[in-house]
Amino acid sequence: MARIHLKKEVLEKYMKKNDLSEQDLATELDLDYTTVYRVLRGQRNVGPKFVAKVLTNTGFEFEDIFFTND
Repeated sequence: MARIHLKKEVLEKYMKKNDLSEQDLATELDLDYTTVYRVLRGQRNVGPKFVAKVLTNTGFEFEDIFFTND
């Protein structure tokens, strides 16, 4: 089964462009700060909720910010 991975540099660029801290991003995505923190540091894989929140709240297309290892 293919795993979904975050293009971390894309999300970090989005945060910088929009002057968002990790806490601000968590609020914007309606996710727990610890989830955002752990995903950005590679301590947690992205799950369906994280993917859905990012796509819904940032305007990114899937291929712009995520990739699979299939």
